[in-house]
Amino acid sequence: MHPPQLVCIGGYNSMWNRHEFVLQEGDARGCEDSSEVVCSLRGAEASDRWRCILPPMQQKRADVAVVGSSPKILFALGGRNGEQRHASVERLDLVQWQLHGQGWEMMPPMLQDRSGLAASVVAEGLVVAGGRSSLKGVLRDAEYCDLRHAGSFVPISPMHSPREYAAAAAVGDEFWVLGGGENCRSSSVEIWDAGASHWRPGPEMREKRYGASAVWHHGRLYVVGGSHHFRKRKLSVLESLDPREGLWECYDLQALDGPGYQSSLWGTGVAALDQSLYICGGAFRDLEESLTTVYRLDLRTMQLSRLNREAPGAACLLQVPRWCGGACIV
Repeated sequence: MHPPQLVCIGGYNSMWNRHEFVLQEGDARGCEDSSEVVCSLRGAEASDRWRCILPPMQQKRADVAVVGSSPKILFALGGRNGEQRHASVERLDLVQWQLHGQGWEMMPPMLQDRSGLAASVVAEGLVVAGGRSSLKGVLRDAEYCDLRHAGSFVPISPMHSPREYAAAAAVGDEFWVLGGGENCRSSSVEIWDAGASHWRPGPEMREKRYGASAVWHHGRLYVVGGSHHFRKRKLSVLESLDPREGLWECYDLQALDGPGYQSSLWGTGVAALDQSLYICGGAFRDLEESLTTVYRLDLRTMQLSRLNREAPGAACLLQVPRWCGGACIV
């Protein structure tokens, strides 16, 4: 049986233009179709044993939603290639790829093209919400695809507010969408209940966030990074919530020497395993420069360190620098 693997998918690679400022209409060459297994994990240890570049996706996808599902299934939803936004969804079965070389496959598309969307697996199906459409702008619309019957996406009730670059996580049979917004930052939270099939407000975060990431782990929801506004102040505060208590707790994480966590908060990918959060890539300081760094946050001590491989002092880096992609553990 394979150990858990940390995977990063898609995103924007600023290396193509030496980090010069560029608008979306001209940045298609920086949008990635690549995906990679960063390492395999055993406890807090990282190993090169399964480290590899995965097959390229059929479309380039920055501002993509990435979802992992068992057993070792990856989904890449929407995103953009320059100003071309996608309704398409791709699926990669890691076991079938390893055994038979089977690459990314197209699934039935979403009803709406979306970049900067929120997505997760809830009640054995894919649920997506918000994002930006080429024709409709920032969206309230939401959709659901039942994975048990390989069906098509169907509309569900829309969110109360339009949201782009919101964080999202599945909490049992609920889909939590956090922050984002139409005019950038927001601290509000909306929750879609799969059983009741409606949205309700959730406990507001302490920080207004745009471009953050979220993960549900061991009974708590963690929200990492983002900014008050794109190209503005990056956030170094992590927030954590036990939904039974309804009160967010904040942790001001300290940067390490050199490029640290405070420098890499926009568009980072976040995943969780055992007693650790893994923070992958992101944007560097106030420049549009992608990071290759992977950080490990010990949830017992809230101490931050760079993820190292088994060899002492060997950093575990992304093979492709990326921000506004996605990360998961499968």
